[in-house]
Amino acid sequence: MNLKTFLTVAAIILCAIFIYKLGAKESLSSTSSTVKLENGVQIVDLTAKAGYSPNNIQVKSGIPIRLRVLTQNTFDCSSSFQIPSLDIAKILPPTGATEFDLPAMEAGKTLAGNCSMNMYRFTLKAI
Repeated sequence: MNLKTFLTVAAIILCAIFIYKLGAKESLSSTSSTVKLENGVQIVDLTAKAGYSPNNIQVKSGIPIRLRVLTQNTFDCSSSFQIPSLDIAKILPPTGATEFDLPAMEAGKTLAGNCSMNMYRFTLKAI
């Protein structure tokens, strides 16, 4: 095997490892660890910057939700926040926390949100 072939194979392997690690990180960040129960309301923290993180959030059914969208020097499309099914549309401040009180969801239901261009998305799923 010559040096060029070796370097090409090594680069492919490193890219595959990076993509695998990135996928594992995403699946870890999409758990319900950002959901806290306070005074009978689920507090959900969602970061808006170059997308929404975590982008898949599990909430408990039957409990109201306070969605707290956090921005820090956010100047991209994710600051144009929407939840179309609830007629929510708001331009978020570049830095701060913006709260939305959402109704309790039925088990198995999903609520979807996105930026105004629909490039970045997130979902809340009731379990």
